[in-house]
Amino acid sequence: MRSGIIARKLGMTRVFNDAGHHVPVTVVKLDDVQVVAIRSAEKDGYTALQLGAGTAKAKKRVEADAWSLCQGECVAKVKAC
Repeated sequence: MRSGIIARKLGMTRVFNDAGHHVPVTVVKLDDVQVVAIRSAEKDGYTALQLGAGTAKAKKRVEADAWSLCQGECVAKVKAC
């Protein structure tokens, strides 16, 4: 099973440890992640969850995806994984 996060990279910075050495770190922003679709073995032939993060503008939304996204119960997402 895969594990991880859905996030947007904001940039890089550094932090200093107790010994005074700097350690490079990545700054990420965790967006509001929602389950936007559930695929079942009975209906689709496989089992999966489709996740969405961020908010997409209405003009950039594809109408074919508009109904499938939470069956109209959530807003369009920028990323769908």
